Amino acid sequence: ENWPLVSVIIPSKDHPELLQKCLSSLRDGTDYRKMEVMVIDNGSSEINQLRIRQLQKEFGFQYHVEPMEFNFSAMCNIGAHIASGDVLLFLNDDIEIDPAVTSRNWMKILAGQALEEGVGAVGAKLLYPEGSLIQHCGISNAVVGPVHRLRALSDEFSYYYGRNRMSYNCLGVTAACLMVQKSVFEAVGGLRESLEVAYNDVDLCFTLFERGYRQVVRNDVVLIHHESVSRGSDMDGEKRERLDAERALLYQEHPDRSPQLLLTQPNGIDPYCRNTELWKRNSLFVCSYLYDYEKEDLVTEPEEIRQPDLYKFVTTPHDKFWNRSRVMLNVDDLRVEKGLIRIEGWALVTGQDNSLFRTSLLLLHEEGFLYRCPVFPMLREDVAELIQAGTNTLLSGFVVRIPAAGIPAGRYRIGAYLYEKEGTRRYAGFPKEEWEIIPSPEAE
Repeated sequence: ENWPLVSVIIPSKDHPELLQKCLSSLRDGTDYRKMEVMVIDNGSSEINQLRIRQLQKEFGFQYHVEPMEFNFSAMCNIGAHIASGDVLLFLNDDIEIDPAVTSRNWMKILAGQALEEGVGAVGAKLLYPEGSLIQHCGISNAVVGPVHRLRALSDEFSYYYGRNRMSYNCLGVTAACLMVQKSVFEAVGGLRESLEVAYNDVDLCFTLFERGYRQVVRNDVVLIHHESVSRGSDMDGEKRERLDAERALLYQEHPDRSPQLLLTQPNGIDPYCRNTELWKRNSLFVCSYLYDYEKEDLVTEPEEIRQPDLYKFVTTPHDKFWNRSRVMLNVDDLRVEKGLIRIEGWALVTGQDNSLFRTSLLLLHEEGFLYRCPVFPMLREDVAELIQAGTNTLLSGFVVRIPAAGIPAGRYRIGAYLYEKEGTRRYAGFPKEEWEIIPSPEAE
C-alpha cells in the first residue's frame, strides 16, 4: 500500500509503566505497520532508563535521552527533527488504544485526514479511563481561553449536531494525540519552545489556522487518555501561575484570538464556534442556540375547537377511536405570569413510536369550551428512563405559552391530542385532575 511512514513521537520521563501500557496498546490495537516509534526522554532516573531500555528490546522503538528541564515543545521538536516519516503523530505516554472503543485502522483514518489538502493538525476523540466521559473532542477558543469541547460529558449522548459523533473542522486539537504532515509542521517552525508545558498545541493550531490550514477532530477515532498522570494537575500554586503566564503569552503571539476582542467582536475569536458560550467553571461547550420552548417571547394562539367530529373525538371515550390507557399525560407546572399561561409537562402514547406523532394540548373549560394549543417540544430524559411502554419517549416533553387573555378564566381539564404526522392514527386523553386558570393582572 502506498501509505506514508508515520513517526510516532512519545515524550516520556520516569513512567515506564505508563509507557509500557501505551506501547503495548499501540502494538496490539493498530493495524498500521508502516510506522516508527520514538520515545523522547528528558532525563529519567538511571533505574527507569534501564527499564525503558528493556521495553525498547520488546517493542523496538528509538530511544532518545536528552536531560533537561521539562519542556514538552522542545521534546516534540527533537522527535520531529530526527523523525524519518512524512507524517508525525505526537502521542502522550498516558494514551491507551483500546480495541473495544476504536477500530484497529484508527491510525490510517488520522493519516488519511492529515494528507488532505489544506489540513493542518488532526486530532482524535479522547475519553477518560473511568468510563464514557469525554476528555477531548476538539478545542474551542472562549472568553476563559482555550477549552476542550464537551469536557466531562457522557459520550453516550450526541451533542450539538453531533459534535462528539461526526468529524468536524475546529480551531484546535490536543497534542495528547495530534497528527500533522512533517512538512507542514516544519513550515510553521514546530512547537513554540517558550510555551514549555501548556498551550503549545493550541499555539501550533492557531499558527496553522493563520497560515490557511484547517484543523480536524476525527470523532470516529476514540482513544483513552489517563490525563495528567505523568505531570499532575496545573490548577495549584506555581503550576497555576505558570499556566496563566503561558496563556498570556499565547494571546500575545495571537492577538486576533484574544478573548478581549469579545467586547467588540463577539464572533471573532473562534470561527468554528460563533454565537456560543463556554462557561468558566466547568468549560462545558454550551451552544447559545435556543429551542422554541426556551424562547420566552414565542407564544401560540389557542384554537377553539368548533368542529363537532373533532370535539366528540377528543372528549368522548369511545373505544373505536380513543383509549384512555394509551395516552399518558403529566402536567409538571402551570403558572400565569406576565400575561402568559405557561404549561410544562409531557405526553406520550404507550406501545407506539412517539417520534411519529405530533402533540397538541387540549384545554377543556368547565362550561364546555375546548381549546387546542400546539406545543413546543422538549426532550425529557427522565421520562425515557421511567416509561418503557413505548419507543422514543424521550420526545414526550412539551412547553405551551398562550396569551392569558385568549381564553376565559375558570377551571380546566388539561388533555393531550396526539396525531400521526403522516398517517391516520389519533389518540386523545384527559386526566381527571382539574386546574384553575385565572389571568394575571397584566392580561387584563
